[in-house]
Amino acid sequence: MAKKLKEVEIDMEGHVVESLGSILICFGDIEMEDNWGEREPPETDEQRKARAVLEKMEQTTKEKPLDTKETMKKQKQLSKDEEEKRRQE
Repeated sequence: MAKKLKEVEIDMEGHVVESLGSILICFGDIEMEDNWGEREPPETDEQRKARAVLEKMEQTTKEKPLDTKETMKKQKQLSKDEEEKRRQE
């Protein structure tokens, strides 16, 4: 196993490579889903919009530092708005 990994230039620590073959034999054919590692459940439109607003705020603060109190107020307002929308659903 270690030889094959080195042939395809996959560099792993020695102890991992040594035990990898045994692990694969033990667990058999391991399959991975295409969407493995993606957010479960998928992000909603509201969450995407909230994230976009926060990213925009972060960009703005990089360009022009905001008052900490003002930033906290905006974040609290976003949280309240999101909570209200959840209640309405």
